[in-house]
Amino acid sequence: MTRGAGHALGESLPDGYGAWPATGYPARMVWESSADLLIVTDRDGVLRAANPAWRRVMGWTDVPSPPVRLADLVHDDDRSAVQALFGRDGDRFEDHGTRLRTVAGDYREIDWSGSGDEQLWYASGRDVTDLRRSEQNVREASAFWQATIDSMPGTVTVLDEQGVVLAVNAAWRDLADHHGRARVSDIGRSYIDACDSAGDEPGARRAVEAIRDLLAGRSDPVTFDYALDDRWFTFTASAFAGDGPARVVVSHADITARRRREDEDRAQSAALADLGIAVVTADRDHHVTHWSAGAVELLGWSRAEALDRPVADLIHPQHLALALGGDPAIVEGRYELARKDGSTFAGHLRWTEVLDGHGVPAGSVGVAMDVSAQDRAESEAVTARNHLQAVTDSMTEGLFALDGDGRVTLMNQAAEDMLGWSLDEVRGQRLHDITRHHRSDGRFDGVDDCTIGGAGTGVIRIADDVFRRRDGMGLPVSYTTTPLETSGATHGSVVVFMDASHVLLEQERLQKERASAAWIDRVQETLDESRLLLYAQPIVELSTMDVVQQELLLRIAEKDGTISAPARYLETAEKHGLIGDIDRWVVRQAIDLAAQGQAVEVNVSAASIGDEALLRDIERWLAGSGADPSLVVFEITETTVIADQQAGRYFVDLVHRLGCKVALDDFGTGYSGFAYLKQLPVDYLKIDMEFVRDMSTSQASWHVVEAVVNLARGFGLATIAEGVEDTETLELLAGLGVDHAQGFHLGRPSPLPSLSDPTDAKARP
Repeated sequence: MTRGAGHALGESLPDGYGAWPATGYPARMVWESSADLLIVTDRDGVLRAANPAWRRVMGWTDVPSPPVRLADLVHDDDRSAVQALFGRDGDRFEDHGTRLRTVAGDYREIDWSGSGDEQLWYASGRDVTDLRRSEQNVREASAFWQATIDSMPGTVTVLDEQGVVLAVNAAWRDLADHHGRARVSDIGRSYIDACDSAGDEPGARRAVEAIRDLLAGRSDPVTFDYALDDRWFTFTASAFAGDGPARVVVSHADITARRRREDEDRAQSAALADLGIAVVTADRDHHVTHWSAGAVELLGWSRAEALDRPVADLIHPQHLALALGGDPAIVEGRYELARKDGSTFAGHLRWTEVLDGHGVPAGSVGVAMDVSAQDRAESEAVTARNHLQAVTDSMTEGLFALDGDGRVTLMNQAAEDMLGWSLDEVRGQRLHDITRHHRSDGRFDGVDDCTIGGAGTGVIRIADDVFRRRDGMGLPVSYTTTPLETSGATHGSVVVFMDASHVLLEQERLQKERASAAWIDRVQETLDESRLLLYAQPIVELSTMDVVQQELLLRIAEKDGTISAPARYLETAEKHGLIGDIDRWVVRQAIDLAAQGQAVEVNVSAASIGDEALLRDIERWLAGSGADPSLVVFEITETTVIADQQAGRYFVDLVHRLGCKVALDDFGTGYSGFAYLKQLPVDYLKIDMEFVRDMSTSQASWHVVEAVVNLARGFGLATIAEGVEDTETLELLAGLGVDHAQGFHLGRPSPLPSLSDPTDAKARP
């Protein structure tokens, strides 16, 4: 409108919001039918006239009285701009955005254009509320899914029907930057041209061919491996089935660790070939990629015959169907396996599916061995299991989407399965409060230092953390937090996590193995450096209170000069086959003491009872030293005899023929009945200290001791009570008729001089 025309119309405007007052049919039609909001205000911003479109958008049905000031309808954040607008002169304005409050109380966003004169303003407005919301939703959705693919550890790019890059994730950009291919990640650049310009670079030509095939209508994905610098990657291109311009999704997965593991597997399989173990690997199409020397020998197919052939052609199809089609994709057991010549053999087969870093099947590995000879079965099975421990499955990733306050807005099924929460239960709650540990006072760990709540400034990757599950248990995890920001100042983040339990279990296993190996070295060093010591504890005859024997007890001289009890050393020695050397040294010491006229008792381990070579040495040492055999008492435990009564009987009979005696140690703890005593001619029953120490306060223990004494008398055996620590207990034992006793009350163990080198037990006559 011109300045003059507006003034003329303004003079005839009514007080209120009636129809357009000017005469003329065209002007009234524009006023009544326009979809835009048409208004007239005075210079103070009081609304003087508004067309039907205004009333429809603002929800007005009645004309307000008194008239409304436009500034009273404006959103607080826009009010100063409107006031400044009315303070200007009558120059024209365009596209001035203002939010106005409707009758319903919500706000509509209006873009205004208009002009004014000395008395009135004339304005035309367009309702752009729905348009702005749609644009905001598009921006937020785009930012959300960009953050989601940025959280994925693999590299991803999306191409349109011309092979032009539509989107890439952060991992893709990092890969391109690292290898000097930054322009490959540019949005709007032709991926095909970038690959063409790479020349003879490994994988580039195959990638171009694959993408062109997919753009031409190929439906099945294309996958191949290629090397770049010192790394290996798997290229995967798939046709995009959704709506929109996207046509091909390309990813590059770093498989360097898997390739190195396969190289290690091949090296290990070469070592395993000497054991007759076959190691076979196959690609995701189940074609042989590795055929070990052991497989050649065991199955009869040469490497040239086996490579690139379907595994089903070389291994019994029934077993392979289980391995490649089962759920889970693992088969293990004893089967009848076939060789190339048609002959069969009893074999142990294990076939395992191998997953890449995305949890996608990347191939499979199988191990087979001939178990016809049962003597080799256990060692070969252990070897195969140790080899297969290197092959592990990838874990499913869980995903959370959070708003700017760290509150959950989205949670996928994998997260529900791993943590036990459902989306309905956690929606609107802070992820920090859901997943973090409680302190002892019930409070949460500090939210300010938490890397999984709210928006951040960059991608955060945490390799070792713990999330709290719904049942209160801790779940070891590794996770990535990626910020989500939109142009509308909406902040949030996307959290992708994986179950890391297997990492902690592997660390614990390695720690145990290292600790065990350290103790084996420690025991061997003790033997090699002659640091075994003997202590003696007196055994008293209760009728005379004379010391009639002494029990020999092993001690260890540590490198720092301290003396240690032997329990941990003996446990390691028994577990790893070193206990025989220790037993030989102790027995030889005992025979040397007997040659000096001392009556001794010496403990023999379960492993040595069945050692015929030790029995022959005992006979030889007794004869060579001139010791009185009756001065030597061999102690064996009740649990040892129960475990192998035949070996126990053989040991007792032989040492009796040599003139020595036998004591059954720890009697009363075996819980197996006493029938074996009739077949085991021992000389002494040693009552375990568990019953002796508290017999003065426990009626049950007193009755056990009494029963053992009566049983020994019935079999004509002498009794020795262990663990006597006070006079009252000693008197009770004497009253029950116990023959002998030992314990701190009667004498503590004291050191004896070393009579021979522990490594010399076999050499001396």
